[in-house]
Amino acid sequence: MNAMRSAPVLALLLLLGACATPEQWAGEVMAAYGPYCDKLGYQRDTDAWRQCVQIEDAKHSAAQNTMLLWSQRGWGCGRGRYC
Repeated sequence: MNAMRSAPVLALLLLLGACATPEQWAGEVMAAYGPYCDKLGYQRDTDAWRQCVQIEDAKHSAAQNTMLLWSQRGWGCGRGRYC
């Protein structure tokens, strides 16, 4: 019975642990797209470099959202119906 009571608490702790602060998110985005913007010739830690990182992140997010949208269109679509 104790396991039943502790499961929601454990789930809540795991959920809260998965949250990232804006600073952590920015660090992850810079680590992911910073090298690409470096290769494009932007000088690191300038406004232009930061804008490049933001644009690349936005492109990646848009591509992910588009794939998610297309993967969800299967329900109720087809057989002459357009969604």
